[in-house]
Amino acid sequence: MDRLPEGLYERLLDEELKTQLDAYPELKPVLRSLDDETAPHAYAQFVSQLLNQALRIVDSSERLPLLNRIIELVSTTDGLGYLTRKRLLSTDKPMLTEVGSGKAPLPRPHTPLATSALLTGMGHDPPLEHELRAEMATADGVDILVSFIKWSGLRLLMPALERLAERGVPVRLISTSYMGASDPTALEWLTQQPNVTVRVSYDTGGTRLHAKAYHFRRKSGYSTGY
Repeated sequence: MDRLPEGLYERLLDEELKTQLDAYPELKPVLRSLDDETAPHAYAQFVSQLLNQALRIVDSSERLPLLNRIIELVSTTDGLGYLTRKRLLSTDKPMLTEVGSGKAPLPRPHTPLATSALLTGMGHDPPLEHELRAEMATADGVDILVSFIKWSGLRLLMPALERLAERGVPVRLISTSYMGASDPTALEWLTQQPNVTVRVSYDTGGTRLHAKAYHFRRKSGYSTGY
């Protein structure tokens, strides 16, 4: 059995890990307890990793039955009977991607809604402004934090912001007067939009904010952040 490399860990103690530690008594493991708040996430992450491994190994026809057996097992616990309604259905198209009027498909960003993705600015990545416009098209609320606002950047998002105004979607924007970099015309345009609330910090002495953050809130629960 391989000797565990020395260093930092954040791993739950299972039988395999215990055996590895016992095999090398010269190692001095440091263990800590889990509190009630962090334990659910730690255990769920552990099981998620095991399931990921198992589902890659088993035949594709066995994946749904395996998952449904796990759901049925968990649902037998007192108070968790409602989980039986979460059993997965066997269908050619198991992933819901949209609920709408059916008149036209909704715009969709290239990056996924439910898992993390990394945009590096390389050629194979979608441009950030494209993703922001696509996110705005289906957002039920938008929060923006930027250190300054330039007309050249705002111009790229203006059509999407105008459509948000047409739908009455609230937009909250926080910026600063850092280095005097913001264009007054850009700020003025934003303040004229009926659905946009703008807050600007004029603390030029203590504020050195250079953050760029975008939060798109959705009533469906699939909110996203950049």
